[in-house]
Amino acid sequence: MDQCKPLSTSYSTSFSPIMNSSSLVDFTLYRSIIGALQYLTITYLKGSIMHGLQFYKNSEKVVSAYSDVDWAGSREDQRSTRGYLIFIGNNLIYSSKKQPTIARSSTKDEYKALANTTAEITWIH
Repeated sequence: MDQCKPLSTSYSTSFSPIMNSSSLVDFTLYRSIIGALQYLTITYLKGSIMHGLQFYKNSEKVVSAYSDVDWAGSREDQRSTRGYLIFIGNNLIYSSKKQPTIARSSTKDEYKALANTTAEITWIH
C-alpha cells in the first residue's frame, strides 16, 4: 500500500444511483467487471498472505470507538446506514450496515448505533 495512489473520495459526492431501473443494466458488462474485481482481489490476497495484525503483550491497548448514522439516508426506502470505528491501539475494526427497519427519529437511530458499537466493544474486550 506504500505505492498506492490515494483518492480523496471514491466517487462524486453528488452521485445519486438509480437502483430500480433495469433498463440501464448491461449484464454482460456487469459480469465482466465483477470477474475482473474477483481476480484482482484474489491476486492481492495471494501477494499479501504474509501480512497481518500483531498485538504484542507489552503494547498499550487503548480502545477508542466512534459511531454515526445517516438518518433516513436512503432515497429508495428511507432506511438509515449506521457504522462504527473501533481502534485498539492503531488497529482498526469497522462496520457499516443499512438498518433493517425504518427509524422514526434521529435520536433513536443514534442510540441504536451507539448500542451496536457498545456491544461490539464488549465482545472484543
